[in-house]
Amino acid sequence: MLGVLEAAAAQLASAGARIDTAARPVDLADSNVLFVNLLMAAVSPGTPDWNQTNERRQQLRARWQAFCRSFDVLLTPVSPVAAIAHDHTGDVFSRTSR
Repeated sequence: MLGVLEAAAAQLASAGARIDTAARPVDLADSNVLFVNLLMAAVSPGTPDWNQTNERRQQLRARWQAFCRSFDVLLTPVSPVAAIAHDHTGDVFSRTSR
């Protein structure tokens, strides 16, 4: 998976694109925690920390906007891990991961 991403970056670089392999617009683990907090606030009535969580979301948006002012493209894998091997025999209800 990483090889495909690196090959794409190399092709873009050979075409004249400036590549910055150290650029990280946001911390994805923090973004995931924020997503879960926003989701819980949406399904839980009377969540008291909504304003604080929403403020963190606005700060995340601002970081993405700042990143996009400096970079035209963000190359990233579609998933943080490779897909699991899957058993495709039988009907869909009997299938399991290997």
